[in-house]
Amino acid sequence: MKAKITTRLATSIKPKKTRFDVYDLDLAGFLMRVEVSGRKGYYIKYRIGRRQRMTKIDARTPEQARRKALKELCRVSDGEDPALDRNRMQGITLRHFLDMPHEALGGKTYEDWLFTTEKKKSAVYTVDRIRRAFPCFLDRPMIDIAPQDIERWKKGYADREASGNRHLFYLRSAFRNAARKGIIPANPLHGVEMLAVRTKDGDPEKNRSQYLLSEEEPRLWRAVDEYEERRRAARDSRNATLRTHGLAELPDLRQAEYADFVRPLLIVALNCGLRRGELIALKWSDINFRERLLTVRPLVAKSSERRTIPLNDVVFECLTRWREQCPGELVFPPPARGVQLVSVIRRVWAELTRAAQIRGLVFHSLRHTFATHILQGGADLETARRLLGHSDIKTTSGYLDTEPLREQAAVASLAQGNVLSFEKALRKARAKHGSKR
Repeated sequence: MKAKITTRLATSIKPKKTRFDVYDLDLAGFLMRVEVSGRKGYYIKYRIGRRQRMTKIDARTPEQARRKALKELCRVSDGEDPALDRNRMQGITLRHFLDMPHEALGGKTYEDWLFTTEKKKSAVYTVDRIRRAFPCFLDRPMIDIAPQDIERWKKGYADREASGNRHLFYLRSAFRNAARKGIIPANPLHGVEMLAVRTKDGDPEKNRSQYLLSEEEPRLWRAVDEYEERRRAARDSRNATLRTHGLAELPDLRQAEYADFVRPLLIVALNCGLRRGELIALKWSDINFRERLLTVRPLVAKSSERRTIPLNDVVFECLTRWREQCPGELVFPPPARGVQLVSVIRRVWAELTRAAQIRGLVFHSLRHTFATHILQGGADLETARRLLGHSDIKTTSGYLDTEPLREQAAVASLAQGNVLSFEKALRKARAKHGSKR
């Protein structure tokens, strides 16, 4: 059968009792194969020497398939055989792509190649996350992993949409980079959608704002007071035991300004908007007490760009006192050797929010709170972007949790020339927030 292969033809053509081919009238060698099941695929048929060969064209629409077929047929005219290349690519598994060096990546592994475009920490985390989240795909050829496989994988993250989307983002990027570099002929995950983040009526963890509300802040600080009192009481009990056995006592926390790092950490997070990793890596040498400035080093910053944050009176006084109590190199050192501070922060934050009856907030929400406060205080979106260390002003817009702030961001974006028009930004902000005005 011969006909011009179009979208209309592809959707209207009916399967028969046997498989059949439709040869395109516009491009010789391009054809559409219709299976008995109704499934359709695009192919090119060509001759290399005395042998006639056929290879599949991965595309979603006839127009895309025709463009790709033309490129492959041009390769045939130059003496190349696309079928041989496809057979070679068929054997590349996801594990092979991640672990083995590739000529298309400059003789580097995927992790080393990512390191040339991202920070080393991000590259290591990306590859490690793919291995941990997708063990079922590691030993399968990349080109054989279909969207249907991803849909089945998504079912395991029905109640953890955010985590699933992070994992899926890294996998899609890996496939996209492999296709762009010619390691696989096409990206079989093109068009795979992220998990829909579902909301539940009346569930505060799903329907609340992603920043600390004004009525929640006093409860949080009361929980911190109670936490510090427990720490001091535990130290008193420990010292009493040491005295009983005639051993040297530990420093008396009743005489210290802070029971431990928790209160200073929260004050800096709320008043400077630093990420958790930036807080953990913060050094006293990064703080200029004379100029009252805090510097985030490029090696620590997620954007790999240096930024400075002014210290207000609250955080300046806090850090001045905390430096006397913790004079080491790091502002927030691990509480003990071999203990990871990130694990302690996660545990203490869960304890504090539970005691304060605050649900649905993570530690990163303090950064959202900082952004909300400075915008409510009159700062424009560009100022917020610089203080938060975002490379794209659109990322800053996503930190806004109330419609007035979103509209303020739209106006600020217009002033900075970052959007095409005020109306476009405002419509986008209202649509994302769900406004019907």
